[in-house]
Amino acid sequence: MSRGYLGNHKDDGWSGYGGYMRAKISKLEKQFNEQSESGLSLFSGVSIYVNGYTDPPALVLRDLIIRHGGRYQAYYSRSAVTHVIASRLPYGKLNKLSDEKLVTANWITESIEAGKLLPWQSYQLYPTHRSGTGQKTLKIIPVIPADATNSDKLEIVSPPSVTNTNKDPNTNVITEMPSCSTHQLSSSSDKQARVHQMRVDECLSLNHVLKTDSCDSLNRKVQKNSPLKPAITLKQLLNNKLDGDTLQTTNLIKDEVPSSVASHTSIQQTSLKASLDQKLATFYSRSRLHHLSSWAKDLHSLVEEMRKNPEHNCDLGMEWFNQISSDLSPSRSNKKTIELRARYVHCNHSNSYPLSKPQKPQIIFHIDMDCFFVSVSIRSRPELKDKPVAITHAKSSRGSFNDIRSSNKHTESMSEVASCSYTARQVGVKNGMLLGRAKQLCPELIVLPYEFEAYKSVSELLYNTISRFTRDIQAVSCDELYADCTELLTYSNENEIKPKLHDGNWEVTYQIINPLILGSYIRELVKDITGGCTASIGFGTSKLLARLATKKAKPNGQYWLLGRSGSACPKLDRPTKRGSWRWYSSEGDVEQLDVHSECELNGDEYQWLCDLPLTEIPSIGRSLAGKIFQAFDAKTCGQLMSEVSHNQITNLLGKKTGNRVYMACRGKDLDSLHFEKEYKSISASMNYGIRLSSILITFVIVFMMD
Repeated sequence: MSRGYLGNHKDDGWSGYGGYMRAKISKLEKQFNEQSESGLSLFSGVSIYVNGYTDPPALVLRDLIIRHGGRYQAYYSRSAVTHVIASRLPYGKLNKLSDEKLVTANWITESIEAGKLLPWQSYQLYPTHRSGTGQKTLKIIPVIPADATNSDKLEIVSPPSVTNTNKDPNTNVITEMPSCSTHQLSSSSDKQARVHQMRVDECLSLNHVLKTDSCDSLNRKVQKNSPLKPAITLKQLLNNKLDGDTLQTTNLIKDEVPSSVASHTSIQQTSLKASLDQKLATFYSRSRLHHLSSWAKDLHSLVEEMRKNPEHNCDLGMEWFNQISSDLSPSRSNKKTIELRARYVHCNHSNSYPLSKPQKPQIIFHIDMDCFFVSVSIRSRPELKDKPVAITHAKSSRGSFNDIRSSNKHTESMSEVASCSYTARQVGVKNGMLLGRAKQLCPELIVLPYEFEAYKSVSELLYNTISRFTRDIQAVSCDELYADCTELLTYSNENEIKPKLHDGNWEVTYQIINPLILGSYIRELVKDITGGCTASIGFGTSKLLARLATKKAKPNGQYWLLGRSGSACPKLDRPTKRGSWRWYSSEGDVEQLDVHSECELNGDEYQWLCDLPLTEIPSIGRSLAGKIFQAFDAKTCGQLMSEVSHNQITNLLGKKTGNRVYMACRGKDLDSLHFEKEYKSISASMNYGIRLSSILITFVIVFMMD
């Protein structure tokens, strides 16, 4: 007996995708042959393929071509198709079909009406199309007459059309070029208004040149059996880089232009690049996002250079550590140190000796300047302290500071608030809010302009100051960073950490210098060096906990969160078969130690995390939080922890994002500090103040009408 059907089964053309398609095409051809009528051979030897929408449609063309002895191909095949019927083709497909005969549907209908096969060359889709190149020439150039405001018509002047009378379809020679014709296109009043808004009458000041007489003169000069050349591209116009053939064609047009008009156009083209360069320079000099991204790149480079410099000295950190260490004594150590404890929690409630001792906790701090732009700007304006202040691009017509403060036009302003003081935030003003809305919420809001050089200077002061405490810095932005301060806070020798049996449980104790003492010292130093700019610091055993601690510390404060794992964990911290170590800092937290609990926080901090909205967790934005709420009706970290499993969240968000969100709502973070960052690409965009002029508008209009 055969082991399978395929073993003795012969290939009938249905094996695989290719066999299926061959069978399908064969079936269609059989149907077409049955529909064909004998005796009609008008399209004998003609096999067509219809691409896209045509008039008449493909089904009608199929019936016509089959009824008159031709063949219809439902799928394109280079070997089977002789003619491609289309009404228009994209540039990419035009190149792909460069060797085919591209004709319109009129070739079929008019051939049937005439009772004979008409020359396909007279019905080419693109008369200028050449075999193997797929090149095109300029199409229709709109001409706006001087009295266009009173006209109900929009006059369009067509360039010379090309009719190839040579029977050889592969010829590259223009043998006939009739004079161009003028067409009338109806235009509504609102279309005219849009045309005049674009100042087309200025950019097309050569309209009187492109009339019929000038076209006839131009035809006589071009008609020299020269091959067709591609149209001038926008990139060529911007870069002012035209090849010799294009320049020759341009010179032919220049010969027909009056000297006064040509001089005016030449001046416009000459100043075009300079004008664009000036606009780009102005745009980027005022772009907040451009400055922020540039500063971030520079700060990453600054950190890398500092870490690679063997002569770099963390003098402030060593000085502070020596001073604190000298003040520590058995009688006063409890004031400047913290005793951290780790308990080994067994899974089977035994008291067997732990398999290993815990590693010392890693302490990371996150420093974030308070209302950075505002605090820098009011250094020279002490009278604005504790006043509602916002930083934005908006300014009055005169541009002075007093005008900015007193202007009432800002209630309708669309400018974006880049930064606002905490006084303004108390009444509902937020960063990123439109200035008009902010002025409605706070009519007494004081608006200040950007001071980019001052921001950059203060940012460099911040990074240089922290680099004198530790080398292990991760640059984030101009006003915030992460740093590892584990060595600065180390007080106990790691070798002295030995498990001891305490009340039936194995525990270790580990003393560190109180992180808040270091935080107070750094904050005061930053405030003095920057001239009064305050900062908030959060300490934690991972980047996430440090960032969350900064949220609790805001504004102008400090806080620290100790995670149960003691450091950034490489996995979900699943307990071993016997148990795992759990860190805590007070006796009140011992009751909540559970080997099966995956949350990093204890006590009141655990409850604070449970009540924290998901949008407050770094890397969880409104879109992601909204998706979670729609699926699980969970808005807070506590709801997500208690109601959604790991499989549910990964099925919704994907394995990577779901795993990150699952751990983040529990205070867990797999990420470590990144000291070096490689920029794989640099992007640049300009989306404000775009004003096309001169021939660029012509190019855009031609492109839109094509």
